[in-house]
Amino acid sequence: MTRGGWTEIWGELDAIGRLERELGSVAGRYRLEPTERHFSLTDPIYGESKPFHEENLFDQESGKRWRVCITEITNGVYALLYQVAVPIFIVTDIESDGPTPLHNSMLSFASVAIEADGTRHGEFEAQLTQRPDRTTNETTMAWWATQPEAWAATTADAEAPAVVMPRFADWVESLPGPKVFVAAPMIFDGLWMDHYLDEFCRYAC
Repeated sequence: MTRGGWTEIWGELDAIGRLERELGSVAGRYRLEPTERHFSLTDPIYGESKPFHEENLFDQESGKRWRVCITEITNGVYALLYQVAVPIFIVTDIESDGPTPLHNSMLSFASVAIEADGTRHGEFEAQLTQRPDRTTNETTMAWWATQPEAWAATTADAEAPAVVMPRFADWVESLPGPKVFVAAPMIFDGLWMDHYLDEFCRYAC
């Protein structure tokens, strides 16, 4: 059966074998990547609510990805859910007090998680405190002086970057499927986000 984009198979004895048959012979070519995503569905056979933990399945040969859930619904009997993973675009815009994260501070940023068809998966926005080890840029601050309302909005209720960036990374990780960062211009917004994640986030690598 299909529900909400998921192919659902209930009452399966060999869930992994069934998955291989459903997707084609991909044994040895794929890896499962655990996620923090959990949800519940009503079992159509027993009529009970069952918890599911989602994993990402990555075919290392073709590059194709699926969202996969396997759970035991009774002794030795499993439910299998899967769907092709649709990319989610993390569209992001940042504000700063200068042109470079090497000398200046990011003041705020906002991201929207959205699929190519317009389906939204949430938003994230935050204001950040200015870094004590950075300075402001004279030209940028002269422009901000002409935008007092925008300055007030982008600096209100500011939080430390060390608090905000891990929270943002957790939000991104909670989204289903592969994620693609999008910004215009990428060289500006992308550079700031990459630098701050690298500086303040445990996910930095």
